[in-house]
Parts: sequence; C-alpha cells; structure tokens
Amino acid sequence: EGHARRALTLPPEQARLSGPWGALGEALQEQGRYDEAAEAFQNAIALNETEAGGANDLSNWLNLLAIVRGHQGLYVEGEELFHRAIAVAEANGADEARRVAAANLAWNLHQQRRHVEAEAALRRTIVDIRAAEGENAVNYGASVTNLAGELQAQGRHSEALVEFRRALPVFERALGRHHPQTAWTINAMARSVAEAESMEAAEL
Repeated sequence: EGHARRALTLPPEQARLSGPWGALGEALQEQGRYDEAAEAFQNAIALNETEAGGANDLSNWLNLLAIVRGHQGLYVEGEELFHRAIAVAEANGADEARRVAAANLAWNLHQQRRHVEAEAALRRTIVDIRAAEGENAVNYGASVTNLAGELQAQGRHSEALVEFRRALPVFERALGRHHPQTAWTINAMARSVAEAESMEAAEL
C-alpha cells in the first residue's frame, strides 16, 4: 500500500498514474477495506480512460471493482461492471481478460441466485477455456468445479458429481493428488454422493 502511494508522486513521464491507483486498490481489497479499494479502482479507471492506457489494465480494474462491489453486496452494479470489462476486453482482443471477467460474471449471477443464467455463463466459460487452454489446464478444472458447485446449489447433485469427476483428473495431473484443490474436489464429490443418495432415499 505504501509503495503504491509513493508511486503517485512520480512525474507522469515516469509512472502511469492509473497503475499505482490500481495497485493500491488491490492492496486495500486484500485487507478487506472495500470502500477505499473501490475509490482507488475508480480512480484507476478514470485515469486509464483519459490516458493512452492499456485495454488489459482497464478491463482488469473494471473486473476488480466489480468484485469489490460484490463484497459490498452491490451485485447489480457489479454485474454492469463485469459486462463493461468483457466489452473492453473483446474490443481490444484481450482474450484472457475477457475470460476472467466472464467467469467472475457467472459468480456474480450465482450470488444473485440467478441460477439459470449463472449455469449458462459457466458453460460458456468452460467451452471458452477449453478452446484456449485445453482440458488439462487448471483454469479448465476450476471452471468445471464452479459449474458443479452451481449444480449443487440447484439441488442437482447427480449432475454435480459428473462435473466433479470431470475436474478431478485435471487437478491430479496438474497439481498432484495431495494438493488442497485436489483434496477439496474429492471432498466435494463425497458430499454430492451423499446428497444424491439422500434425495434418492427420500423419493422411495
């Protein structure tokens, strides 16, 4: 945080002012100081839009501000910011930034309990990441587990189990069997099995 504030005192030819504001926003966000983080990100966005700033940076600041708005419970505003981040990234060919914002938009919709839209967004994200990074990428596995979690939230535990089983080999290959993400996925699979069996028993 202190480093970012010192960077703001540098002359314009030595430092793009939007960057230090964005770095400050990230530091404040990590500390849970969301009101201050939002202000810092807003400054970064405003400066980036008036400078010859990079599209990746602008999309990133919009994405991070949207996440902060979610922590503040301002999901509708966050949704609008995610859409802006996606649009900026698409207009400038920033594919990775677009994928990140699209994945976070799905999280936002989930938090709003708009489950049908969240599921559709997650399925699009999975297709996108698979095309860009392949099925062995950790990001692919993470997106599949996010879909599984969304299906769990809808009470569709058997379908969630299928997705967890699809994600588990990705984490085992990329991260190892003892990695926390792998262990979490195994535990989530067990919960899905238990929930599915419980639902089946209740229907008898």
